[in-house]
Amino acid sequence: MPANEEIRLWSSGKRPVPPRPEFPEIYPETDERHWYDLEFAGWDAPREGQPLSPGDGPAGKKIISIHHLGGHPYMAEYDRGLLREAERFGMELEILHSGWDPELEAELVRRAVRERPDLIIICPEQAVGSAALFRKVHAAGIPLIASNLLPEREAFRHLVAWTGPDDWGQFRLLARRFAELMGGEGGYCLVNHIPGSSAHIARHWAVVTELAKMAPRMELLDVADTGLDTSATKDAVLAWLRRFGKKLGGIISADDSLAQLGVNLALEESGREDILRVANGATTMGMRFIKEGKLAAITWQSPELDGALAIRTAADWFNGLAVEPIRYLPLSLIDPGDIDEFLLMGQERPPVDLDLLSHLVADCDARGVERFFDDLLVRFRQERILPEEWFRGFSIELLSRLAAIARAAEPPLTDLYSNYESLFKQLFLQPTPVDTLAWLRGLAGRIMEGLQARRNECIPLADRLRGHIEVHFREAMSLKLLAGRFGISAAYLGKVFREGNGCSFSAYLNEIRVAAALRILQTRKVKAKEVAAAVGYSDADYFCSVFRKLTGMHPSKVEIENRGEA
Repeated sequence: MPANEEIRLWSSGKRPVPPRPEFPEIYPETDERHWYDLEFAGWDAPREGQPLSPGDGPAGKKIISIHHLGGHPYMAEYDRGLLREAERFGMELEILHSGWDPELEAELVRRAVRERPDLIIICPEQAVGSAALFRKVHAAGIPLIASNLLPEREAFRHLVAWTGPDDWGQFRLLARRFAELMGGEGGYCLVNHIPGSSAHIARHWAVVTELAKMAPRMELLDVADTGLDTSATKDAVLAWLRRFGKKLGGIISADDSLAQLGVNLALEESGREDILRVANGATTMGMRFIKEGKLAAITWQSPELDGALAIRTAADWFNGLAVEPIRYLPLSLIDPGDIDEFLLMGQERPPVDLDLLSHLVADCDARGVERFFDDLLVRFRQERILPEEWFRGFSIELLSRLAAIARAAEPPLTDLYSNYESLFKQLFLQPTPVDTLAWLRGLAGRIMEGLQARRNECIPLADRLRGHIEVHFREAMSLKLLAGRFGISAAYLGKVFREGNGCSFSAYLNEIRVAAALRILQTRKVKAKEVAAAVGYSDADYFCSVFRKLTGMHPSKVEIENRGEA
């Protein structure tokens, strides 16, 4: 079995934040403390009065997203993440592109404010000046989420939250891998991001400060601002090769697609494939470069997840949930040894069918339950990195389903479900996702053993539902209520019942109740209202209508047996 660590959880809102130096500006640029206010911008920034969440959910909400497109592959995939997640939550999404034009960006913000959507998402082109841009949205009372690129510290006053990659953390991680692959020495060059953006500063100085600390023998030879353009990057690298020759041992690029393509073309043309290359990622193009051996490592910065995280944060806010001031993408690197697994992560997968698990456990299908958990483990290992909040919620839902089955047993398995606090404590004590799944699998097995002990053979779910109706028909009953009791969705419950019994749940319930009412009416004289309540109907008129449909007569016309009374 692979190690537990193969499935890793990431928390979108957690990162250790060191104390702020009293005067960051007194430290040299090669000292990480100099950049404290940019690296940790937003964590301690004060918030001005934010609009109150409606608390009524994301469905039907209108969102406008504004960002720079410029034909870049990353932002195309980012848009796909926005759209897919908005569709999943039932939101209406409009995407506006500014094309790296600050004046157009400002005009699009003014337009968005005039349209008064339920929320605006902005990817700020420039860190400096973003506070003034965001202030306009805040003044209009429209909730605002910033995404992808960090704004300046003052801009956080006007935000519900910021979401996106931890550029500083990612490039510190990448710098450490780069130094390891370079043997801790040699000359290197940097291809920078768009000047003025937060990524331009982070992807430059995170590398420089990290290498100064851990690999002081490495030398930064030059830095190029190429606008992420392929031709400009190619020309810059060709100039480096002429200038530095064999002294140049490695190149770090702020972009794994168009800029990296320029790097690769220059090295191929010059016959210098020996130069070590790492980059920020992870677009489809960057992953292909990994497969082809043209990149030694890239940061795992999923463009689709970047867009999706902004929408998920908006959904949380619409639901009235507490939203952290900053939500990061996970920190991770991709290298040739695990590229295939990371490529799988971008594939769309259907949701986990917990109704199926409930059905399998309730029917004591031990082999089916084993297959379910085996498949789940394979799926999560393919995912490799799971959002901590999502995995916690998923585990709680799965545990709740199992507890509902234990509660619905006849008689209930009280030793397994009565102490919820103990069950949840045991769940949260599991050290890894693999351990969590193993514990839940074991609990499912214990429930099946308990069910098996209560009957000689497992009764099909449809039969148990029918038996439950025959015993409890006098109580308030609906598919929704039964779904909660049996731990299965109402739609699935109705389907199982119809397939197993040849009629709908409501039809069978009415037949049982009317048969009981008929027995009452045949033995004593009672009013229709009284007999309706006795067999589970709260509405006497509805009862009379159902009774007449099934028997052909009104309840008052039923003759009392052996007495001849009307």
